[in-house]
Amino acid sequence: MKLQLWRNATLLLQIGEKNILIDPMLGKKGSLGKFPMTDNELLNPLVGLPFSEEELNHKL
Repeated sequence: MKLQLWRNATLLLQIGEKNILIDPMLGKKGSLGKFPMTDNELLNPLVGLPFSEEELNHKL
């Protein structure tokens, strides 16, 4: 079993030949906007994914 952190809440869990992507906000940087009921003006997710969409499809 291997667990790899990709960003704040993005994880790749590998168990044998199976890959499990764990991410409550799998989106491009800023694609979800501001969090409601906060004073934070930053757009979420705050950072981009460390790979392209094509690379993600290859990893999974």
